[in-house]
Amino acid sequence: DTLAAIDRLYPDEFAHDSATLSRPPAAPDHVIASPHVGRVVIGVDPVRLTQVAVSQGCVIELNAMVGDFVASNGPRCRVWGPLCEEARAELPSTVHMGRERTMRQDAAFGFRQLVDIAERALSPGINDPTTAVQVIDRPHDLLRQLAGRAIPSPYREAADGRLALILPRPGWDD
Repeated sequence: DTLAAIDRLYPDEFAHDSATLSRPPAAPDHVIASPHVGRVVIGVDPVRLTQVAVSQGCVIELNAMVGDFVASNGPRCRVWGPLCEEARAELPSTVHMGRERTMRQDAAFGFRQLVDIAERALSPGINDPTTAVQVIDRPHDLLRQLAGRAIPSPYREAADGRLALILPRPGWDD
């Protein structure tokens, strides 16, 4: 359920301010394409991605966040710096793709489902305002719980403070 996804993805104690970190200024040295026929990002292993970046001395940036569609042969990630073939071959296994979104790492999907239900309930063919109001109450409650939590930074750094991973995440605007 959406609240469980929020608890997993936005724990209260995770408040890391990496405001000083930013994207590398130059064009990437490597672009890793998605080998799949159009799929959705359903999960990411940020720990392993960070380990790969640190071991290679590079910066890895995912092009799509969890829940986003990646077209066939579309860019999955960009890499600044060196990347050996073994590490390059490992990168696809750190970004899990699927045919449909799930709520395991995608709290926004639960919100999307609730909005869809409310919109259908208000359609002229169904005209069920009671259901629409009940459905609107749930995102209201979830957003109030989320408002008190720190949204994790998209930047992950190595132990020495060097930028290692850029992991896009939904923010308040999303």
